[in-house]
Amino acid sequence: MNVYRLTGLCALVVMARWGTASLFAAGVIATNRTCIEGWHNAGYPGAIPSPEKIANVRNYGAVGDGVTDDYAAIIAARNSLGGAGVIYFPAGTYKCNTSIVLNQNGQVIRGQRAVNTRLLFNIPAVMETSHSIKITGGGAGAWQSMTAGYGFGSKTITVTNPTAFVAGEYAETRQVNDPSWALPTPGWQDYACGQVVHIVAITNTTLYLETPLRFDYQSDKTPQIRPINSMRKHCGVENISFQQVSNGLATARDNVCTVFFYLAAGGWVRGVIGLDGFGGHVGAQESIHIEVTGSYFDNAIDHDGGGSGYGVRLEYKTSEILTENNIFTKLRHSMLVQAGANGNVFGYNYSREGNKDGLMHGASDITLHGTYPYANLFEGNLVNFMNPDDSHAANGPWNTFFRNRAIWNGFRITDTRIRDANIVGNECRNDGEDTGDYAPFYNLGFGDGYELQGSNHYAYGNAAELDGNPEPAGFSGLTDYSYYLGTDPAVEPPLPDWWTVGTDVRVIGPILPGDMPINLTAAVTNPAKARYDAAGIMTVGVPSIAFQPTNTMAPSGSTASFSVTAFGNGTTTYQWYHGTGMVSGATASNLVINPVSMSDSGTYYCVLSDDDGSVSSATRTLTILPPVFALVSSWTPGMGGAVNPAGSVNVTQGGSTSFVVQAAAYYRIESVRTNGWLIGGLPVTNRWVVAWPNVTATGALQVVFVSRQTSNGTPYVWLASNGLLAVDSMVAAESADLANGDSDDALNWQEYRAGTQPTNGDSVLCVGVFTPTNATQGLLAWPSVAGKRYDIMKSSHLPGGFMAYRTNILAEVPTNRVSVPLTNNPVFYRVRLAE
Repeated sequence: MNVYRLTGLCALVVMARWGTASLFAAGVIATNRTCIEGWHNAGYPGAIPSPEKIANVRNYGAVGDGVTDDYAAIIAARNSLGGAGVIYFPAGTYKCNTSIVLNQNGQVIRGQRAVNTRLLFNIPAVMETSHSIKITGGGAGAWQSMTAGYGFGSKTITVTNPTAFVAGEYAETRQVNDPSWALPTPGWQDYACGQVVHIVAITNTTLYLETPLRFDYQSDKTPQIRPINSMRKHCGVENISFQQVSNGLATARDNVCTVFFYLAAGGWVRGVIGLDGFGGHVGAQESIHIEVTGSYFDNAIDHDGGGSGYGVRLEYKTSEILTENNIFTKLRHSMLVQAGANGNVFGYNYSREGNKDGLMHGASDITLHGTYPYANLFEGNLVNFMNPDDSHAANGPWNTFFRNRAIWNGFRITDTRIRDANIVGNECRNDGEDTGDYAPFYNLGFGDGYELQGSNHYAYGNAAELDGNPEPAGFSGLTDYSYYLGTDPAVEPPLPDWWTVGTDVRVIGPILPGDMPINLTAAVTNPAKARYDAAGIMTVGVPSIAFQPTNTMAPSGSTASFSVTAFGNGTTTYQWYHGTGMVSGATASNLVINPVSMSDSGTYYCVLSDDDGSVSSATRTLTILPPVFALVSSWTPGMGGAVNPAGSVNVTQGGSTSFVVQAAAYYRIESVRTNGWLIGGLPVTNRWVVAWPNVTATGALQVVFVSRQTSNGTPYVWLASNGLLAVDSMVAAESADLANGDSDDALNWQEYRAGTQPTNGDSVLCVGVFTPTNATQGLLAWPSVAGKRYDIMKSSHLPGGFMAYRTNILAEVPTNRVSVPLTNNPVFYRVRLAE
């Protein structure tokens, strides 16, 4: 696609309605003989899209072994898209015995690469119904009269019923054939002249067109127009090869195309390899704004008459199609227009080895087959033979041949009924491609390879090798550069992105006196021929995206990533963009952002480039979530209660959460702290919902549970564990505390303090002296209870009482042992709970 083409032409059209001067100049050809605005508008409007949804046929059962019929899997992949998207074919050969129909707008057939992925069609041929890939819209509306505005160059048409039309949609014009065209009627040649137009606005009964009419319709020939509001739009085939298997009679294969557009708008075929076609590799009827670029179309099953062996064939009022930078080999006719096709551009293609009924170089590469094709442009093509012939009677006016080179049979118009062609700056010479330098023309019995019959042609600056003199006499130069790459032919246009031969676009043209002998170098070729001569990759596409990036969300401070998978010609490079700005250093297939911040939010896409060109991935959004903070709850598990949720809870910045604090039976909530701060107002119940609003930082919730106690300090849980308390109530606990459960001399609360067992009358606090460990020491031992502290009292005379010997001794469960001295006199010890 030529990146410098104007977009937003609707706005320019609106300006022109109010008398603004024309934006398009005519160059050396008179304005009323050219259609530069339409030629400039040929091809896909703007950048070819890369649909977001991709369905891999392998995921739907395709085998790709060249033997299995993969049609069912292909259709399943197509249907899974539910509308626009890519039917993606990884490397392999996919056999298909049924036509593939792209039945929704925006559907694309895409291979990994044309050299790696092939569609092999084995479809029984039925003339004009067995096209292999069909991109076709719905039917058109009823014809109605054009009441005004139907002259050459008009962009406003008055109609009888404007409600049938829709702004932004399309229409088709026509008129009854003029008897001077000598077209047979009735038949397929009826209403030969017409144009597919794009309606940009409607006011009252007036339709405003994107580009002007290219024919001066006649009031006595019933000029009519009908709406086409159901065009198949934005569908394409790219980066894949397709091949026909001979199937059916040769006559049944006539006019059958591999890729066929009908009532289609804004489509494309790019970077493909077409092998062994039937009636044509690519065909279009009643379509507009399609482009066929960077492809290689090789050979045909049949090369006989009747509609076989074509490359790109445009018919039935098809308009503003761009066929550019392609290679054609071994075809009957590489580039064909007929049946009212108009406003189309064939630019900078290379065609060789034309095959007509087995006669090499006898076929014309560029052919106008009659039935009134008009206002088509052929620019910068390198071919064997150009022949606007009379196969189907007269051609229309303003077909323009500009700066082409024919190296075998030159340029030939032999039909005296052909009028009003423009033939400017063409070369007719032999460059020794097959027979040695400067060999004579193959020459089908006419002059020096340059013949014009008919009338009212505009011929300027053409040259044939045999005389070396540009015509007309006295010609000294040609200043026009291009009739479609820019808006003014006299201004050198920017080089298109596919231009690879290192010179400007004015590389083909007449040989001036004194230039002989011809020095053939890369400076006088075009990129398609240079590509063929290099014998490398014959196609020019863009990287095939197999997997698009996806939308993603990530909390601030975490990691986010995007990735894209693509296959290209040579080394594929990547550059990621954030919004419209390039992301520095982001030149891998995946983009990792770590850590992300709020400033990283927004849209991202990747531009993928290879040796052929570039394509942008789908645009995806990175949503940055507020920072996430962890709130951690803690308590002694299994001791008196629980907190829910337990452990860590993640909360976004400014968010809220809550914890349920639940004390177990016989326990109570002692304290609750957030980040160390004690929360007051503890409830009297065993359950408390602790709210934590407006989280702005990491935090901790600390909870302490303790057993409830009697007035004497006895824990409820101690009474319950010893079977003394069955009901969790204060009354029951106080009563149990004052009872004597084992009928000894100690109440239950006293037994708790002593550490003895309240249900065992023999459980008393007692001590004893063991066998001395040596002559001076012995061990004093007593049973102890965890958490208690004890005092040892000593007396040498019982009536005198006891005095503290050692105090505040921590329990060593189950038995405490303390060394005491042995003496000759009696000594008494006792142990008590420390006060």
